[in-house]
Parts: sequence; structure tokens; C-alpha cells
Amino acid sequence: MPSSSKKSSIPSQSRVNSQAVVPAPGAVPLTRAAVEENALRLPVWPGLAVLLEARFMRAACMAFLIYIASAMVANEWLYLLASGFITILVIAICIPLVEVLDPEVEVSMPEGLMVEQNAQVQLRLRRKFIFRFLSWLIPLRFLRIRLDMVRRPLPGQMEETAIDPEPMLIDSIIDEVWLGIPLPKLRRGIYQLRRIEIMSCYPFGLAWCKRTVVPKADIHGQPLTIAVHPKSLAVEGNFLQNLRGTSSSLGFSTSDSISVIQSTSVRGVREFRVGDSIRHIHWPSTARLGKLLVREFDSESLPVYDLLLDLHADWQGREQFELAVSVFYSLVHHSYKQGRLPEIYFNPPLESELIQQVLMYDLPKLPPGMQGVAEILARVEPLNMLDVQDRLLHTASDRERLGLERDVVAPIPSSKPNLDNLNEHDVSLYPIEVVVMPHYWQETDEIIQEALKTSSPVKVLASVDRESDLATL
Repeated sequence: MPSSSKKSSIPSQSRVNSQAVVPAPGAVPLTRAAVEENALRLPVWPGLAVLLEARFMRAACMAFLIYIASAMVANEWLYLLASGFITILVIAICIPLVEVLDPEVEVSMPEGLMVEQNAQVQLRLRRKFIFRFLSWLIPLRFLRIRLDMVRRPLPGQMEETAIDPEPMLIDSIIDEVWLGIPLPKLRRGIYQLRRIEIMSCYPFGLAWCKRTVVPKADIHGQPLTIAVHPKSLAVEGNFLQNLRGTSSSLGFSTSDSISVIQSTSVRGVREFRVGDSIRHIHWPSTARLGKLLVREFDSESLPVYDLLLDLHADWQGREQFELAVSVFYSLVHHSYKQGRLPEIYFNPPLESELIQQVLMYDLPKLPPGMQGVAEILARVEPLNMLDVQDRLLHTASDRERLGLERDVVAPIPSSKPNLDNLNEHDVSLYPIEVVVMPHYWQETDEIIQEALKTSSPVKVLASVDRESDLATL
């Protein structure tokens, strides 16, 4: 969610929508693609260019022919007509140059988005009046604005455009104007705003002037990126009860665990341990059995679990991996609501050279917490879908030890497609398995999928076909 400081400096939604902003199709004489394909590009200086279309060339040729004819017949009226053509051609270039150079562009990026959440990129265009009184004489009319925003490119993946490449039209700018550009439904990942293009052909439509603005930061000094976090869905089934029934070395919260919120529901009594509060001693049971017994609360018997996401696994497709990330993030939230933030592990580890250079090179420095977990999960990708250098893969093949102290819960891919859900919209064709992974699983050369087929003590907790299955996990 945007911070409070950001809200204070952005106009209200009604103000943004009140501006004269309409999509380009039907309102723009020529789209950006048509202009650049058929125009002669004349660079003025870096970031500024003049685009001369065929009609400008025809007008220039006509002016030249009229001038030659006037010289041959010595007709002053033809001289005047030729000079009029030349004047129009000069004005058709100069006025659009003033229009694209005068406005100052500032950007406000949305923060903390989730998958398929509605949001807008806010633009503020403010006149600088760089030509003094001349700027007052030239109105800023019919500017075309286009944003070049892409999903962060990764090795082996195609670049994805996040915003409609068609320009948007601003009728006029008197002093300043706020423009809200709606974003489409974005999938998980990092999106970067690379440049902003301002174009104008006002008033004659003979020549286009284009200015490319490459902002360094948004209006609040933040990077021009949008981190789209995975979905966090409620886990309302028997997940914790299934964990309690495993024979693994999963931890259990105790009364000396300060990270667990103390429950007021008494589950039973147990023997006194160092660190227990004297207020929790159950005196009738202590007097009857002759030893100290304390009340055991519900929260003390909840399993404490950590989580592992294997980026080296054989993921069968993008939908399957996105489902796994959503399950992973939902389990983090589920543990957090119980009063404890679980340890999260990745294979290869986050500290490895492969992960740092390929995925986490732009990870901001954040304190431990849910925000840091969300930022990490916005950047993770399956390594079998990336084109990674052989040197980094060789380093990753050494499988740095994760330092697991106990068994972990892990969503892993299933290689068996679920053909029953082939026509559903919100499901993965290949489901995932939520398993309890032993803490010594890295000490063998067996991959996770092979471990499930052998006598390995991997316990399958659930099979997830779609996000709605989390409600009954």
C-alpha cells in the first residue's frame, strides 16, 4: 500500500479523472508505430528528434517548385506564395519543439501491489515556461504521452510490455495536469519504467517532434519499479493438525518461545519446565500427583515449521511455479498469524552467486519481516526456465548447504498432469505437492521427485491443484 507521505502529495482520484485524458485510438491522427515507420528521423540532440512524414516532404517539394516557377516568370505573387509555404514548414517544426521541451514530467509509482491488483501510474506534467514570454504565446495542446514499462528481463525470457504501447492524448496544459495511467492485471514480478515519450505535431500536423525523458527516480525519490507480490490466501483446513501427526523433527512452540502469542484456551497440563511462569502452575494437580504441573495452552501445542522453495526443481510450467509461490507465501502468512515468522530457505541459497547475480541483484535492503519475504518472492524464478551461464550453473551444482536444523515444509512440483482440470481457468495443469522435507535431504544425490518414489521419509501433506485448495489445506 502506498505510504502516507505519498498520499499527501498525489491529487485525489476525482482530480485525476477530471483531466482531459483519452486513449489514442480514434483520437490520434497517427499512432506512434505509423509515425516512426513512415517518417524521416532527424535527431536534434540526445532525447530529442524531429520526425518528418511524407506530407511534409510533399509540402517542401511544392514550395521549392513554386519558388523555381516564381524565379522563372518573375512573379511577386508566386514569391509570396512560396514564402508562405516555407513559413508554414518552419512553424510546423518550431512550435512542436517548444511543446515537447516545455513540460516537466514527474512520476509517482504504486507500491506493494499484489497479483492482478488494480493500480495506476501517476504522471504530473508542469509547464516550466523555458522560453519566457514566448511560452505564453504558444499553448500546449494535443500532447501524446507514452510510457515504456516492461517486466524485468531475465536470461532466457522474452521481454514483456506492461502498458499499452498506444499513446494517450492530453488536450491542453495551462499550468500543470495530473494524468492517471491505469495498469493492466500484472503477474508476479518486478516492473521497470524505462522512459517516457512526449510527442506533438500541433498545429499543422506536418512534422512530429518527440522528446524521450528518462527519469532517475519517482516524485518521492524512490526507484521507478513496481514489485508485484504473490497472492496470500487463507489456509483454513487441517494443515497444522496434519503437521502434528508427522513423525518428522518439526518443532513445536513452547512457553519459552517469545515469538508465539500466548493463548487463553487451556489444552491440558504438563510438567513444569525451566522458564515457565509460576502463575501457570495448576495447584490441584500438583498437590494430587506430588510434582509441579503447569497449564498447557493451545498455542504451545501448535507445530512450528520452516519453509523451503526449491528453484532447482523440475518445474513443468509457469502456472505450476506460480501456484507453488502462492502456496509458499500463504503458509508464511499462516505461521505469522500464529505469532511466529518462519525461517525461509531456497535452493540454491539466497547468498549464492547464482541467485544474487541473476535474481536478487536489485533486492532493496529491508528489515526482517513480511515485507522482506514479499520482495524476495516477487523475484524468484524457476532456474530450469532461465538461460543461466554455465559458470554460475556449475557453482550452483555444488549445492551449498542450507544449514537446516529441522525438517521443513516445501511445495514441490508433480510431474503427473491433472487432466480433470484441463478446462478450468484458475488451476494449474500440473499440481504441486506440499511435503515435509527431512533436514538431511541435501546429503544424498537423489532429487526430490525421486525421493518420493523410494523409502525416503518424505511425507506428503496435501496435493494442490488450484489456489482455492488452500482453503482446505
